[in-house]
Amino acid sequence: MALAANKAVGDVLRIIGRSPIVLEEVFDAILTNALQLCDAELAVLHLYEKESGFRFVRAKNVPAEFEKWLTAAGSY
Repeated sequence: MALAANKAVGDVLRIIGRSPIVLEEVFDAILTNALQLCDAELAVLHLYEKESGFRFVRAKNVPAEFEKWLTAAGSY
């Protein structure tokens, strides 16, 4: 498990190390690696912003209607 976690971190850091940073690629790498590490079927990523709270940014393998609902829900 530790080897897989180190590989996942390396994958994300390689993407972050690119210039310029494309956040969608970083978010996608985070979710892809999280799915593998957790042996999960779906993943959702939210960002916490001090002024507005949590904001949905990306999902993988979720039903289209659920992703639409997450997008419409905005910050919370």
